[in-house]
Amino acid sequence: TVHLLWRSARPRSTSEVLSAAAVLVLLVLSKLLNLTLPLVLRLVVNALSAPAGGQPVAATAPLVLLYCGLTICSDGCSQLQSALWGRLSFRITQRVSLRLFEHLHALSLRWHLNRKTGEVLAVMNQGVGAVATLLQVATFSISATLLELVLTSAVFAKIGVPAISLCVVGGAALYTWYTVALTTMRVG
Repeated sequence: TVHLLWRSARPRSTSEVLSAAAVLVLLVLSKLLNLTLPLVLRLVVNALSAPAGGQPVAATAPLVLLYCGLTICSDGCSQLQSALWGRLSFRITQRVSLRLFEHLHALSLRWHLNRKTGEVLAVMNQGVGAVATLLQVATFSISATLLELVLTSAVFAKIGVPAISLCVVGGAALYTWYTVALTTMRVG
């Protein structure tokens, strides 16, 4: 099933491959920018809380501008990623729908006479929508969360607080285990 889904959903043309690559690059860039925001904010707070003989408040203006610029860039990357994904998702959904429609028309007349067309079309529509949702969740929820978890843990380990890094990874692993166990119990 996954193989059939990949065959139908994978990018075909050069523009689709470039769009998919751009979406992934923007996803990683957005996560990296989001990761730098607390680090720059830490520099701003440290500069503002320096003793009176330290830096003047005006000297922190470049750091504040950097923080604002990083925030705008991060939001811009997310918005551009969403726009590119919308176009790409539409093309993929259109291709899967067309392939399913062609398959449906290739079935025998006897099959069509024994089925309720409205129900078949409703199930078809749900399946095509599920393909787009599955791709979006896998790309932007699961992969993005794992990337952010790895990057955040690496930053905590780098700044000398590996205990927090272990807590973050342990908490995420515990939450994932709990979610899978509860879902399996509910579905199963």
